[in-house]
Amino acid sequence: MRQLSFVLQFQGSAAPVAGSSQTLQAQTTAANQTFRTVLGADGIQATLEALGGGQATFASRVVVNADGSFDETGTITYGSLGSVGSSPLCWADCSV
Repeated sequence: MRQLSFVLQFQGSAAPVAGSSQTLQAQTTAANQTFRTVLGADGIQATLEALGGGQATFASRVVVNADGSFDETGTITYGSLGSVGSSPLCWADCSV
């Protein structure tokens, strides 16, 4: 299986879940976009360009732990193309 890497910049909001001081519900969207990174003699340049058309949505539930860490579960939906979900989501060092 070939590896697929991509970048989406989601924007939206999160709000506390009623009855829980440590749980947030987030709703965000990301428009079709092109992300470009150029490594040059002058350093790293990155650009994000909106293309219009479709969008992806991301709905998640975040539980903030007493030590400041958090656990997040959610689903990313790619319009009519389908969706992926995970529990818990892993954003940085997934080996822990």
